[in-house]
Amino acid sequence: MKKFMLLSAVILNTFSAQPSQLTVRMFNYAGIVVSLDRNNFSEITSQHTFRNVYPGYHLLEVKMVSPEGWHHHQKIYSDYIFIPANTNVYAVIDPHFNLHISQQKMKPHYPPPHRFEENKHSYDNHHEFNHMNDKSFMLLYDQIRNESFDANKIKIIRHALKYNYFSSMQIYQMLTLFTFDSYRLEAAKASWHSVSDPENFYIVYQVFTFRSNAEELEEYILRN
Repeated sequence: MKKFMLLSAVILNTFSAQPSQLTVRMFNYAGIVVSLDRNNFSEITSQHTFRNVYPGYHLLEVKMVSPEGWHHHQKIYSDYIFIPANTNVYAVIDPHFNLHISQQKMKPHYPPPHRFEENKHSYDNHHEFNHMNDKSFMLLYDQIRNESFDANKIKIIRHALKYNYFSSMQIYQMLTLFTFDSYRLEAAKASWHSVSDPENFYIVYQVFTFRSNAEELEEYILRN
């Protein structure tokens, strides 16, 4: 009887909790098909969002699209991930097919995505703003990628940081577009004051070629 009551409580708690949203994509927006909990794979897409996902563990499977057809799609990820309640979960697969997850609690009201500089700095210590939406970020990412020189790339990033907040994963993705670690470090330092999820900023440390640059970034964050 006690076991039945406990199981009933767990089930009731799970389904009474607010559902979440899971967004999955490759780091470079390459074509993928996605499945959650062994359901049918999605249509080919650069990004797929599962809505109304109840909290708990879910089996996520991702295949990279092959131009040779469905039977040649390569499975690049298959494992259980935990989805908390009432949360936007962003799952990005890196070039080595590792999954990086960042999370942000859903809120009833978000501030506008573009803000003037004077308004932005008054909230810098709170980190409560929603990061740039995926469509806008894709346009920004392509603009940075199309620049040939790191000096021009960092100018674009600095301008974007004045008016937007970014998730740790978005910052990581922008930093991968640099050729040299010195520019990655400069951009990472500037990004720290515009990150929407500082608890996930550890992702950014993985982008550096040399450990010394990651250590310098860590020291900078401790001082700021």
